[in-house]
Amino acid sequence: MLTNIPGNKEYVDYFFKNHRLFFCESLPWQFYNYENGKQPRTNNLNVRLEYLFSRQGFFSRSIVELNNKSVFNEWTDYSYNFKNRRYIVQESISNNFHNPTHHSFKPHNKENNVSIDFSNPKTLFDNFNIATHPGNTRFYASSYLQKNLDKCFIYVHKDNYYDNMFSNNMKELTSVDELFPYWKPLNNDSNNLTYDFVHISIVDNEDKKLVKGSKFHKSTDCSILKLWKLRDMESKDQYATLGKNVLHTQKYINLVNESGIDIADIMFEKKLTIYTNSPINLEEYFLEIRKQLIRKAKVYLNKENHWGDNRYDFVFRDVNKFDFDVVVVDEKPNNISELNGNKGFAIWIDKDMVEKTNREIFEFLCFTRRDVKLAETKDGKLSVVNCRDIDSNIKWVIHEEFLKCEVNTDER
Repeated sequence: MLTNIPGNKEYVDYFFKNHRLFFCESLPWQFYNYENGKQPRTNNLNVRLEYLFSRQGFFSRSIVELNNKSVFNEWTDYSYNFKNRRYIVQESISNNFHNPTHHSFKPHNKENNVSIDFSNPKTLFDNFNIATHPGNTRFYASSYLQKNLDKCFIYVHKDNYYDNMFSNNMKELTSVDELFPYWKPLNNDSNNLTYDFVHISIVDNEDKKLVKGSKFHKSTDCSILKLWKLRDMESKDQYATLGKNVLHTQKYINLVNESGIDIADIMFEKKLTIYTNSPINLEEYFLEIRKQLIRKAKVYLNKENHWGDNRYDFVFRDVNKFDFDVVVVDEKPNNISELNGNKGFAIWIDKDMVEKTNREIFEFLCFTRRDVKLAETKDGKLSVVNCRDIDSNIKWVIHEEFLKCEVNTDER
């Protein structure tokens, strides 16, 4: 039920009077590129380069984490931090999101009557404004992984809505009671939960991002049903006040820090080893992919960074520290961990899979965490193994869409 705090019911009533709200189970990852000015729009090259080569990217931050464990005691919540993004990528891989993402839309011209088709992301481009928050980092992860978001609230202000604005069938939510199942409490089974959709400490107009005490997407004219607090009315918070906040966001930074511990140590305790039965020279194959990506990154660094955005302040000084060995075998080993001396990470690539991927080989380590033993494709032809002797049977799936990425940069 709604929490009985000033403005809560009034805000929800105002929202449903003025907005249409839908639930979407598959929002195209390409929409992130369009919303955030990434080029090309229809592939994730820009996002990959940022993930790998920025100062807050994989190569630079892995070295920092290897040499400075204090980074896992930092409590700043900065969405562009590598450890934040890595955590969200991990949560996406494990299908472990507990709250919906929030996406609002506004047509550039209602009279054009353009219909957004989620199976054809280009129908959005240049025809609509889109804003995402909360959930922009999750949207980033969806683009990097090439994996659609599956728990999404879609907003349109009624003044901007028209019939067939979306060609996809989505469930429309028309009352506050329909909202409650979309948030999962943190380690809590209570049925006595209340929901705050206004930030009680904020006075209207005090913050331009807040209208009537809650989130507002200016570019789409939409108020948003951000859940500020999910209260368990059978427990007390740290101040002995009844109604402990059991939103997962309460533990977010703890989980971010925990998710990255030991990954760099495992990565460097033994050189990454690729086991394969492929006749192709995999060292040359993956080093050529790396060279292509570095060339693309330098193009973005020198020409494409029109906004002066420091996320594109790419650095390459640490990349050569990430080398790997290739071991050719007749068939997939029964115990890769043992073969690898129970150290480091190892990757199995079947001969049939080599040319199905053009990922940098270290990109596959996004499918690792210290307590995850194995990640592999459904057919087992590509596996990422944590070779340490750990007491874990956690297994992640490497989805097929992750493997092959377009590299075209001519699109505008």
